Amino acid sequence: MELTVTRTYGQALYDAAAELGKVEEIKKETEQIDEIFQKENDFYELLTDPAFSAVRKKEILKSVFEGRISKESLNFLYVLIDQGRLHNYSDILREFIKLKNKAEGYGEGIVYSACPLKVAQIEKLEQEAGDLLDKRIKLTNKVDKSLIGGVKIVAEEKLIDASYKSGLNRLHLDIREK
Repeated sequence: MELTVTRTYGQALYDAAAELGKVEEIKKETEQIDEIFQKENDFYELLTDPAFSAVRKKEILKSVFEGRISKESLNFLYVLIDQGRLHNYSDILREFIKLKNKAEGYGEGIVYSACPLKVAQIEKLEQEAGDLLDKRIKLTNKVDKSLIGGVKIVAEEKLIDASYKSGLNRLHLDIREK
C-alpha cells in the first residue's frame, strides 16, 4: 500500500512539474523541504500529528514557506496534508527523483563510504560506475561506519564492492584456503 502511495504521488508531482517545465526547480525545492524536515524533527512531527487539523497545518506551512518556494511546491504540501500523506514525503521525493533521472537517461545508485564524500569524488565514481555498467549513473552518498575505507556502490541492481572490508574478507578467505 505505501509503495503504491509513494509511486502515485511521486508520479503526480513529476508529471505536474514536467508539464510546467519546472522539474529542476521543484526538485531543488522539494529536496530543501526534505532537508528541513530531517533537521527540524519537531516541526515535521507537528505537521504529521493527527491531533492537529489540516487547516492549522496548512496555515503553518504557509507562514513558513510562502514566498520562499514556488506555489506548486507549496500546493503539493497542501495536498499531502489534506490526504494525510505528509509522512510519506521523503519516499515520494525519492520516487520523483527516480522518475526525473529516468527521463534524463540516468540510472540510480548509492555509494556507501566510511565518511561523507566530496562532490568531486561522487562525480568520479559516477563516471567509473557508468563506464562499468555502460550507462550514465547518478549516485547518492550514504555513510556506512562499518566500512573501514574504500566504497561500495549499488547501482542498477549490481554491486561494485571496492571497500577495504571486502578486500580483507577476500584475503582472509584466500589465507584459509591455502
